[in-house]
Amino acid sequence: MERAKGLLADVSRKIYEVACQCGIDDVRYFTRLFKEYAGMTPKEYRDKIL
Repeated sequence: MERAKGLLADVSRKIYEVACQCGIDDVRYFTRLFKEYAGMTPKEYRDKIL
């Protein structure tokens, strides 16, 4: 998930692309895992850091 956080900082990457680069093909599953880890969805995380 730390790698995902770094990849999410690049807004040119779509969230599903970040999920695939982290080895998760299902974006809904990735979102659920990310929310458990970070306490927010990938989109919320991206909006917060930008």
